[in-house]
Amino acid sequence: MLSFGVSFADATLFGWVDQSHNTVTTTTKAGVKSTTQSWGASQGGTSALGVKGDEDLGDGLKASYLMEIAINADTNTATGSQSANGTNRQSFVGLDGAFGGIKIGRQYTPSFNAFASVDPSGISDFNGYLYLNGYQKSNGFYYTSPSLSGFNLILGMHEGEVTESSKGNGSTFGATYNGGPLYASITQETTTKSQTAVGLTSTNLVGSLTAGENKLQTFAASYDLGMAKVGVINETIDSSSDDSQAKATHFSVAVPVGSFTLGAIVGNGSYNTKGASSVDMTSVGITADYAMSKRTKVYFRFGETTDKVTSGTEKASTTAIGLFHSF
Repeated sequence: MLSFGVSFADATLFGWVDQSHNTVTTTTKAGVKSTTQSWGASQGGTSALGVKGDEDLGDGLKASYLMEIAINADTNTATGSQSANGTNRQSFVGLDGAFGGIKIGRQYTPSFNAFASVDPSGISDFNGYLYLNGYQKSNGFYYTSPSLSGFNLILGMHEGEVTESSKGNGSTFGATYNGGPLYASITQETTTKSQTAVGLTSTNLVGSLTAGENKLQTFAASYDLGMAKVGVINETIDSSSDDSQAKATHFSVAVPVGSFTLGAIVGNGSYNTKGASSVDMTSVGITADYAMSKRTKVYFRFGETTDKVTSGTEKASTTAIGLFHSF
């Protein structure tokens, strides 16, 4: 009989179940306020089931794979942009050796990994970070160089798969450093000739950049002081089609206190389009985790974003209390 979290031959079944009670309050520019309560997944974004494994090929080579299925635990249904089968998470095959490593398939973007490294919640989705085309990208190829004194180079590309067109094609390059208490990364993602969603969060889009070349640059760093971990990330999105730009900077801190970890992240930024005045953005997030074991925790999340729009939603706040278990 199969058992979760146990390896069989070259396969390991893994996953997590995340359930939180969420209260979301939005306020429009006209002052109209509305509140919605629901069950969801505020820590991992979804619950998920996955399988992964690797094989030693000899001569220093190793093949690997990972596939994940996203699940709404509150309704026991698949979730995501391809909700019929839940295939909106990672799914890739890889090869590692002395040359470094390659991964082919749908993967987290380096900019997403950069923000996750400084966000004390991991990624709660309402702490106000910028993203380009979502958290994972399909049709991707990534190369990571061997580590040299803690430094790694990352190169990647994504195909838009549009006949006789470069629409939706993308490229990524970056570098990371991981040495002792210091972690740092710098990345650049470029998407060509494609409508591109630019988000303050997934539920509060800054807008869409169309055609041209859309570019996201991120710089992130964190330092573990022992009694606290501090971090910073700066993000800038530029569009060559209409000279529009979005930018934001976030500062974070996480403090372990016994079985608790307390954290906070604050950010501010702006976006503008050619011929229009700049629109300011602010965000704040507060987190608290209580570890009941290595795999189970109770958590609290509060996040608020303010977007000084001329119409529509100006402020959105979310409060979540949840239980998270991994296997």
